[in-house]
Amino acid sequence: MVMQEQANVFGNYDISAYKIMSMDEERRSLIIGVAMREFTKGYRKARTEAIAREAGISKGLLFYYFATKKEIYFFLIKYSLSVILAEYEKVCLAEKDFLESLWELTLVKMELLKKQKDLYEFMLSAFFSMQKEFPEEFQYSGDPTAKIMARIYAKADKSLIRGDIDPDRAYKLITWMITGYANEIIAEMSAKHSISIDGLEPEIQRMLDEWKNYLDILRKVFYRNEATI
Repeated sequence: MVMQEQANVFGNYDISAYKIMSMDEERRSLIIGVAMREFTKGYRKARTEAIAREAGISKGLLFYYFATKKEIYFFLIKYSLSVILAEYEKVCLAEKDFLESLWELTLVKMELLKKQKDLYEFMLSAFFSMQKEFPEEFQYSGDPTAKIMARIYAKADKSLIRGDIDPDRAYKLITWMITGYANEIIAEMSAKHSISIDGLEPEIQRMLDEWKNYLDILRKVFYRNEATI
């Protein structure tokens, strides 16, 4: 079936309605992996005939499962986000220390990056391609981690925050800092024209150390004690 596009096309990561989800898992995983690698070249450079050929299916069968090239692309983004956010959910359910949860999310992301390299390569490419090819959809795509962050904070132990600080305001300041830090990294990547996980690998440990340092500072500023993560 053709998925109806909404203003926020990625507001819902449920992919169960896509025809391809009825395919057996092994064959479906093969097609998804091939499609991700092809679209990592960029939306315009990706060729549906190449996806069909590498996956060992006819182009007609590919378009039985997806009505258009764009639908394949958006499905892959939703699929990738559903995989990532499912892992993030485990942190959401586990921790009551908000800053500790942020650190745990980072570690989960690093572990996923190692296990799901093709997925992250695709998502990194998609981030830049979406801005160029589908600016309106990108503008209204929203932050895929925002709901997770809100749920983590809703469950967080507010008593950890200093008594003279409003926990809600502290949360807002922390999330603003996170957004600013993420935008800084994205700006660096854009300036270097780097959309490769391999290209980022030398920087990953530096970013981890830097991020941990920022979280330690936030803990000292907002928490009742000065224990570091």
